[in-house]
Amino acid sequence: MNKDKQRKIIRNRLKRLSIFEKMVYSDIISQKLFDLIEVYNPKIVMSYMALEDEVNLKRLHSLLSRKGIKLCFPVVEEDVINAYMSNRFAKGRFNILQPEDGIMIKKEDIDIIVVPCVGFDNNANRLGHGKGYYDKYLQDYQGKKFSAAFEIQKLNKIDTEQNDVKMNRIITEKGVYL
Repeated sequence: MNKDKQRKIIRNRLKRLSIFEKMVYSDIISQKLFDLIEVYNPKIVMSYMALEDEVNLKRLHSLLSRKGIKLCFPVVEEDVINAYMSNRFAKGRFNILQPEDGIMIKKEDIDIIVVPCVGFDNNANRLGHGKGYYDKYLQDYQGKKFSAAFEIQKLNKIDTEQNDVKMNRIITEKGVYL
């Protein structure tokens, strides 16, 4: 099955989750992610601002900030991701909240990156939105790569290509996938 068909299947599944379920599951996933991230004692974590059908990581961001861990977020500029640290956000490209007037953070200074995903499998293969921005950004990244997803986004097997970057862990409300 090709990736577009896999994305369509997962988007249809996500429609079955209520707003309340997404909120509760997002908090559970955020706590699990925080517990995992804390083990690595990072100084800087890159995360993302969720779209409607993605795991909302506001609780994770709050927990990390309270712990003194700096957060940065992606901005797509000229078809590449750059990471910025800022307290101000505005809707940008693809209607995603992104940092405004921030300080650019070098990729090698980021200890952990939390990557959005549309779908995943048991082998920590991630299905993205299809633009390839994260796969390009992560090609030479040396730190830890985690993805947050709802259990309903799991497929038996994600079709992978040579440039697809595997995650170190994928965290859902029900488990952690390696």
